[in-house]
Amino acid sequence: MDYRKKLKQLNAIPFTQNHLLGYLTDYKDPNNKIKQLVDKGEIVRVKRGLYVVGELYRNDAVSQELLANLLYGPSYISMDYALSFYGPGSNRRDEKAYYHSALTV
Repeated sequence: MDYRKKLKQLNAIPFTQNHLLGYLTDYKDPNNKIKQLVDKGEIVRVKRGLYVVGELYRNDAVSQELLANLLYGPSYISMDYALSFYGPGSNRRDEKAYYHSALTV
């Protein structure tokens, strides 16, 4: 299967260099091919060894939350962020929700 079809299947999912090397087994120097793909914008280097598909092959936006977890793990999404993203009581319109944040040191 052509590597372009495999990149389209990845869509917005970040992947590692090892994952990409599995797609490029037909090439004599797959690391050089990765550099060419980055230069052409077919893939985007997030950090050393971590990539996302370029806009040419991507239909959806890359999840910032997933990228944050891959870049700095272990990490988590705070309750404040989740409530701001989903909204308090987002599944029921007639329900009022209140939330408080508390920290202990």
